[in-house]
Amino acid sequence: PQYNEELKRYWGTCAKFSLWSLTQYDIVVYIDADGLILNPFVHTLLQWYRDEAHKHAGEVQNLLLAAQKAPGNDGYQTAFLILHPSSNMHSSMQNLLSTVSNVALGDLPLMNTIFGAEPYNSNRGGEPSYFLDLPDWTSVAQSNAVRPFYYTEQRRKIVDWNRIVSYDFAGPPECKPWIVYAFQKQKQLEEIGDEKNYMYAHPYLGVVEPGSDEEQIYMIPQWLWNEYYDQVLKRKKKGRSTYSI
Repeated sequence: PQYNEELKRYWGTCAKFSLWSLTQYDIVVYIDADGLILNPFVHTLLQWYRDEAHKHAGEVQNLLLAAQKAPGNDGYQTAFLILHPSSNMHSSMQNLLSTVSNVALGDLPLMNTIFGAEPYNSNRGGEPSYFLDLPDWTSVAQSNAVRPFYYTEQRRKIVDWNRIVSYDFAGPPECKPWIVYAFQKQKQLEEIGDEKNYMYAHPYLGVVEPGSDEEQIYMIPQWLWNEYYDQVLKRKKKGRSTYSI
C-alpha cells in the first residue's frame, strides 16, 4: 500500500520487535535514539523489574515488557522499554506482522495490540506474558506537557527534572534535537553582538519567551542536549552541565 511521506518515517520503528530475539540476555533495556538520560537508573530500575516479575508473573521469563503509560489514555509509550527476550514471543510477533498490511504508524499501535492488561492474548500465541507500567516519570515525552512540577515561593511553576529518568524528543521532525541544534546554530551565526536570542529559537515552536512555561517544559532539555553534543563534537570529556537539572 501507498502511504504519504509523513507516515513513512515510522516504518523503521518496527525494528523494535527484534529486541525479543536477543535471547542471549536475561533483560534488555531499550531507549530511543532521540532519548536523553537525565538521571541514573540502571541499578534501581533493574531491581524493580526483577522484584515486580517475581511478584506478578512468578519469574522474569513471564514478564515480557515494562513500559511507560501514555498520559490520558490506556496505551503506553515505547521510547523506553525493559523486557525479557523470548524466542516464542519473537515468533508470535513475526507472525502478527506478516498478517498486518498497515505498518504506516510503526511499532506503537502494534505493541499496544500485543501487550495489555490481560495476561493471555491470542497475539502472543496464548502464552502468559505480562505488561507492567514503569514507575512514574521513568520516561517523559516532549510531545505532551505532562511533567513533575513544583512551585517556587513566587508561585512560578518549575519542572522537577531530578525526578525524570529519560526525556524522549518525541514529535515531528522539526522537534528532533539535532534539527533544533542546527537551527539554533544558524540563528547564532545570524546574530550580532553578544545576544543569546538564538537559544530561544525553535523551528517548530517559533521564538520561546524567556521565563515562560514553554522554556521550562521544552527548552531546558534541548539546551542540555546541545551542550552534550558540543562536547562530542569537540572530543571533550563530558563534564557537569551548566544547565541545572
